[in-house]
Amino acid sequence: MYKVIKYSAFTSVNLVTSVVYVGVGAASMAKLTFMVGGPEEEYQAAQELLTCMGANVVYCGQVGTGQVRTCKLALLLDALIHTVSCIG
Repeated sequence: MYKVIKYSAFTSVNLVTSVVYVGVGAASMAKLTFMVGGPEEEYQAAQELLTCMGANVVYCGQVGTGQVRTCKLALLLDALIHTVSCIG
């Protein structure tokens, strides 16, 4: 992935990255959530297409920031699960 990001920086290729939340059932109902990273003007251009497939499209910043946000959310969820299991 990072090779593609580096390549796009030195060419005229426009790139946005996205992490998709939820599952197959939500995909069939166009209820996906997209965490998008990339230049804001490219995000605006891709937003119409993404809203056809998903209910939530969130701009996270530059290329790759959607993945970082996903990792942070996963770590937070993991910590919450462990905290609850220790209490209960």
